[in-house]
Amino acid sequence: MFDEYTIVPLAPAHLLGVANLRGSIMPIVDVRPLLDMTPAAAGRSVRALVVEREGVQAALLIDEVLGLEPIERAAPTGDDSGDLIAGELDLEGGAVTILDVRALLCAMGGDAGMPEARISDRGLPR
Repeated sequence: MFDEYTIVPLAPAHLLGVANLRGSIMPIVDVRPLLDMTPAAAGRSVRALVVEREGVQAALLIDEVLGLEPIERAAPTGDDSGDLIAGELDLEGGAVTILDVRALLCAMGGDAGMPEARISDRGLPR
């Protein structure tokens, strides 16, 4: 959770701002618009999940954490769900979509040269 963040003037709509995380400047981003969802309501305090791929880091805005599951249990979606979807995880309450961190970071202006990260047939990122 980030209790405070700084709004960046003229930043893209998905960049809510930046925050200090243990001495490092961390961009706080809202991926909802990239997923055709309504953007998050602005607030002074945000809950985020820090992700990293190939040295590129970002704090993705989240609502809540429901739990932790091993990624090995993930499976490909079996259809063309879009470039931002890596696979899905079947849980007792239903299927959960797994987002492709590499694709999200690239879509937000991260390193376009990052290698592809998809869920293989065995459920492991390839």
